[in-house]
Amino acid sequence: EKVAAWQKKALDVKSTADTMEAFIQSLKTIMVENSDGKGANPEAIKNLGDLDAAPETMLSPVNPRAKVLKKNVIEFKEFLINIIGDTATNKKAAKVIRSISSSMNTSKSGGSDNKDWENVLFDQMPVAASVALLTNLQNDIRNIESEVISYLYDQIDAADYKFTGLK
Repeated sequence: EKVAAWQKKALDVKSTADTMEAFIQSLKTIMVENSDGKGANPEAIKNLGDLDAAPETMLSPVNPRAKVLKKNVIEFKEFLINIIGDTATNKKAAKVIRSISSSMNTSKSGGSDNKDWENVLFDQMPVAASVALLTNLQNDIRNIESEVISYLYDQIDAADYKFTGLK
């Protein structure tokens, strides 16, 4: 009974991370097909330096996939933070939330150009670089998933007090 609530949260985290990763994989496939042709493989890009495929795929005003990706990343971040819950008295929860916020940061670039997150990733970028950045985002999602599930696992016994070695 004590495990069921935490297990459900962990399964929700895994399911949501799986959905995010699959969505990003589909974006990589579309982008590489725009560069190399139908049936192209994101793991074997032929036109590595193609500067048109990434912005055409992701930044098109007709189908702004990068905006959808950004929205999904923000929603994923908020979902994970809500799963973790209150951090007022839990330093580990606060640390996990800082990690989530850092890994899933979609803020503007800052500096003199102050570009939107999506433009930093896809504007005037070779297709190989954009695919690598998307792969990095997938890795960040899996790392955060692991960190959150580990945190949830630790919470199963967190309310139990264990006394050993009392004399």
